[in-house]
Order: sequence, then structure tokens, then C-alpha cells
Amino acid sequence: NQPTGVGNNLETKTVPGLLNAGLLKSVSSGARATCGVKEVNGGDYAYCWGLGTNGVLGNGSTATVGHMNGRVRTSSRDFLREVDQVSVGYGHACAVTSDNRIRCWGHGSYGQLGRGSTSNQSYANGFVYGHPNGSAMDDMTYVAAGWKHTCAIKGTGWFMAVLFDFDPSVYCWGQNDDGQLGAGDQTDSTRARAAGLYGAQDDEFAVELALGYNHTCAMTNTGSVWCWGANNYGPLGLGEGVDRRLRPTRVPGVPGRVVGITAGNYHTCAMLADQRVFCWGHGTAGSIGDGAMIHQYQPAEVEMP
Repeated sequence: NQPTGVGNNLETKTVPGLLNAGLLKSVSSGARATCGVKEVNGGDYAYCWGLGTNGVLGNGSTATVGHMNGRVRTSSRDFLREVDQVSVGYGHACAVTSDNRIRCWGHGSYGQLGRGSTSNQSYANGFVYGHPNGSAMDDMTYVAAGWKHTCAIKGTGWFMAVLFDFDPSVYCWGQNDDGQLGAGDQTDSTRARAAGLYGAQDDEFAVELALGYNHTCAMTNTGSVWCWGANNYGPLGLGEGVDRRLRPTRVPGVPGRVVGITAGNYHTCAMLADQRVFCWGHGTAGSIGDGAMIHQYQPAEVEMP
């Protein structure tokens, strides 16, 4: 291992198993665990490592794993196969598979696994179901695991937006004490509920999600940002007087087309097409990046060197 150049005492270190036979396609890091999608012998599998509490590693165990050698399993005899994307939250993880369905595993006490119960699961052996008594959600293209809630994108596109007079492409489940599911109330849900983007354009729909501690944001294909849930310290970007939003609300004050979003526990950031970055929310630790070291309740531009 050679020094990175960042500092004399820093060295790079490869995760054991990471470069073994197979191509790593993506990776997601949660609070205490990490998962990646890796191609092995023509198939795409999910691998997880870290603290295994509540079964978040998806290998049938709650033991801690310090290397990337264990695949996520659907049972003691079979692996989760054809994984397109994986996301890790605080104590649970979810994956989208090639059949456009979602499986979640790990901590489930708030319904964040979307399986109709609040039990923990150490295997990825069940699908996310629709609300209130629907079948397994299909046509799902993207999933994001948060602190104790989960949201996903259903590939409905503009047709469904016109049909329902709002865009129903975002679905959420799990903890909802601050409206972070975007369903218009504050009731936890063990099944997926639609978070409609009321007021969206006919051809506007969500393409990316970012989940914080108790807030959620979505980026649309037109480059706008919508947020909902708790506004403690300003992560919704809707102004200081807003306590929470129970439904998705368009964020004003972003001066350009957004091409990427991300969220911390209490702040949100967006990258624009011109490569400027704007952040809002908790800022006393400098996470907004505007040099002010205060909470920002509306988008503030990050100071670039």
C-alpha cells in the first residue's frame, strides 16, 4: 500500500474480498454496515459487511462481518440473485432485482422492510407489498433506505401522472412520525404508500431519492427538488417557519437544473447542471459549506475553492 498523498500518515487499504473474481458495480454505506452489487460468473449478487445487528447483512445471521465475502441470501440454501441496486439505511437494507421488485431485510420494528409486519428479517426472502392489502410492488426501479423508513421509485412515468393528476412514482414505508412517508398523515406503515408529487408537471416524475433521519427529498426528471417530513434545522429548504410537511413540496430557491441530490441526517444538498452545489439544513458543524456555520432554511451555495 502506498501513501495517498493526502497526508503522510494515511494509506489506502483494500476491503478483503473486494477485488476477488468479479466486477463491483455499486456500493452503499449505512450507519454501521455496507453493501455492494458484484458481478460473479455472469450474475449480479449483493454482498454486505459490517455490524450484523438485526440481520442487516442479509446472510441469515446477526454476527459482525469484517470482509466482503458473504452474499445476501434468500434462505440458508440460496442467494439473492440478479440484483440491480442496493441501499443501506441505519439498520436495514433493500435491493431492487431484475424483475423490478424490492426485497428488504434487517431491522423492521417500524415497518421499514415493507413486508406487512414489524419483525426483523435476516434473509432477503420477502417482497415489499402495497398499501393497504396489495400484492408485491412491481415495476420498481430505485430504492433508498433511510434511518427508519424507506422510499422507492416506481417506473410509472408521465402517463400515470396525467391519469392521477399527480405523480405517484414515489412510494414510502416505515416510520412516519413527521410525515416522512409523504402520504399526508403521521401514521407508520408496514406497506408501501404513494407519496404523490401534487402540482408536478404532466411530464414530471421522480428519478432519484435522498433520505435523512426524518425527512425525504426527490429529484425529478425536470431537475426540480421536492422534500417532505420534518424540517428541524431546515432540511426541507422551505423556510424557517415550516415545522414539517406531510406531502411532497417543491423546494424554491434552487437557481438551476438539479442533476443529483444527497441527504445527511438533518441537511440536504443538490448539485446543479453547471456543477454548482447548494445545501440547506443543519449547518453549525459546517455541513452547508457556505462559510456561515449556521442553519440554513433555504438553499445556500457551497463555497468552492
